[in-house]
Amino acid sequence: PVLMGLPAGKRLFVHLKIDTGMHRLGILPKDLEVLLAELKRLPQVSVRGIWTHFAESASRDKSFSLKQLAIFQQCVEIVENSLGQIPLKHAANSGAVINLPQSHYNLIRPGLGIYGYYDERHLAELVYLKPALTWKTRIISVREIPPGETVSYGRTYEATGPMKIATLPVGYADGYKRLLSNQGQVLIRGERANIIGRICMDQTMVDVTFIEGIKEGEEVVLLGTQGGKDLSIYEMCKWAQTIPYEILVSISGRVQRIYKGAAGKDNYNRGS
Repeated sequence: PVLMGLPAGKRLFVHLKIDTGMHRLGILPKDLEVLLAELKRLPQVSVRGIWTHFAESASRDKSFSLKQLAIFQQCVEIVENSLGQIPLKHAANSGAVINLPQSHYNLIRPGLGIYGYYDERHLAELVYLKPALTWKTRIISVREIPPGETVSYGRTYEATGPMKIATLPVGYADGYKRLLSNQGQVLIRGERANIIGRICMDQTMVDVTFIEGIKEGEEVVLLGTQGGKDLSIYEMCKWAQTIPYEILVSISGRVQRIYKGAAGKDNYNRGS
């Protein structure tokens, strides 16, 4: 169907994906010869690149990744023997960029690493990555409750003594995981404050009983550093039973982005 819509005299440039063990997309090595024969009959299709994707490139045990890499190299040779030199070859995702330098070829495909995070923590032994974002909000309400009162939907948190509660304008509709309810933490004035009760669609409540003079409008860090203290994405992943990728891509479009620019110039995106 793609070729049927191709204007006369035009060529279609493609990158050929090899399925070396991920088993998600791509041509299986056993089917490669049949595909190459078909490509030779299609002069309007030009293979400009060849690539594969690793299943566990960040693992300390590199055996499966090395197996994939060997299969890929064999396929590269088969393709080039049939079609000639392929200009672009790529295999390395973020984990492989750090953990498998022999997989770099002439292109790399860092994803999570661009955000400054590791697929697996042990990769920090090999290279330092600086997190590229901080997720912040501000307190919109402060209230006191007596012992025995409960907080949020389902009444899953009960005050054991007099408490001061701060409400934050962030919830699961913003991508702030509901699994953080009653176990996650935030930073306020560089100190950790516990999330109490269930996270709502648009609000989250935290315990600020220990913070004297807390008031509306104060900055709260959900992810990142404040006052020399760090609340890492890896802690958040543990609380939410997930991985850094999911935390990052879950931050919804309605969350304002501020892109830090050179010379103190920031670019604001106020979200949807």
